Amino acid sequence: MTAVEFLASLVTTGELHGLRIGATLDEVDRAFRHPFVDVVGDEGQWLRRDYGLVEFAFNPGPEWVMATASVQLHRLASDDGLARAWARSMGVGFPGTPPGRRRATRSPVQEASRS
Repeated sequence: MTAVEFLASLVTTGELHGLRIGATLDEVDRAFRHPFVDVVGDEGQWLRRDYGLVEFAFNPGPEWVMATASVQLHRLASDDGLARAWARSMGVGFPGTPPGRRRATRSPVQEASRS
């Protein structure tokens, strides 16, 4: 998928890789195979998951549920490797970066456990 197709899909459907507001954290884990950073709010009242190009915020409950999603296109200007990494892990190609095959990647925690 090209970057234009990725963004057009978001605009026309309100979905990112089949996810929309109300998706659970488990659904996001299955749909996004890209390294991320979790930031947990005071007393666990919210969770923000940052995939570099995309960020999701979740509200707690019986399950963490997506409350917001945002695309951080401005980050492409300052991070040359972000577009290549996104192409490899998510299959979204940006200009000058051919779309990669979507494949599973290991999180930083998984990489550390292999050592």
